[in-house]
Amino acid sequence: MQTASFVEQFHALGFLGITLNTTFSSPQYFSLDGCDFVYHQPGILEVIPLHWSQRVVISSGIHGDETAPIEMVNQLVSELIQGKYQLGARVLFIIAHPQAIQAGKRFIDTNLNRLFEREVDDDGSLEFNIARQLDSVVSNFFFEGEGLKWHLDVHSAIRDSKYFAFAVRPFTEPEIAKQPLMSLLSKGRVSAVLHSQSPSSTFSWYSAHYHQANALTVELGRVARFGENNHQEIKSFKAALVALLNDAPFSLEQGSFKVKQYRVNRVLNKQDDSFRFVFPASTANFTLFDGGEVIAYEHEQPISSQIGERLIFPNANVPIGQRAALLVVEVDN
Repeated sequence: MQTASFVEQFHALGFLGITLNTTFSSPQYFSLDGCDFVYHQPGILEVIPLHWSQRVVISSGIHGDETAPIEMVNQLVSELIQGKYQLGARVLFIIAHPQAIQAGKRFIDTNLNRLFEREVDDDGSLEFNIARQLDSVVSNFFFEGEGLKWHLDVHSAIRDSKYFAFAVRPFTEPEIAKQPLMSLLSKGRVSAVLHSQSPSSTFSWYSAHYHQANALTVELGRVARFGENNHQEIKSFKAALVALLNDAPFSLEQGSFKVKQYRVNRVLNKQDDSFRFVFPASTANFTLFDGGEVIAYEHEQPISSQIGERLIFPNANVPIGQRAALLVVEVDN
């Protein structure tokens, strides 16, 4: 049943405010300008227009300190309610980890974006339970109906990057056509995309693998505090999302902006606590190393780069068995 106080507070506080600062029984329902809104639980809002031909998940806040995507999702919901754009898609807006956001931390117990494999063992963490809730909501969202399915999981990188905006395209078998994704990236002026070569357990991989969605992990800038993000830098990507939500169906013609493409050449997994990098902590994503250059040690054995390899997501502080870095090479197409 509709709860008047919920609707009033939703308008007053916005999606992010009501997620972080109120407690309501779930779900909550209301209608506005021909759209039905379903607030499934804190951080999960579904919007259903009268006519739609595709389903789109836009998620943020998988890591609680990545504030630019959270602010962008909050803005998209506010602008929709204000009538600044119309929907031609059924949409699931997600602010994934309210507890980590409130704590100002990347996560509470463990990295949420490593827990979206259905067979992963329960480690007793808060994030494990969040991952299962998100699995269920997204699976229900994608389960019925025809048409294209999309999932854009938006993040900010821990460190600087040679490209302000770049994306990771999950591996699937059979491969999902990349034309729609490349079109979106070109329209959003996302500078580069990494094509993964093996399965992972990220949120975007979950939607691609289990639901054959057009899915991407998109990195926008670097981690910053709320209110300190430069939204001018992400306005092109946000505009591409609005076009996707507004256009039924979304135009698949690739724009004129050239997106550089990379293939994941190697994944460096941390096997021991002795693992360490030798380059400065300020080294940016996409830094090119000379072939044969030592980049890390484990058990005091050197790990060297190969010709043409660039470094992505280096983090020596991950748990044993997890990815410490990606090494990628540029490809033509």
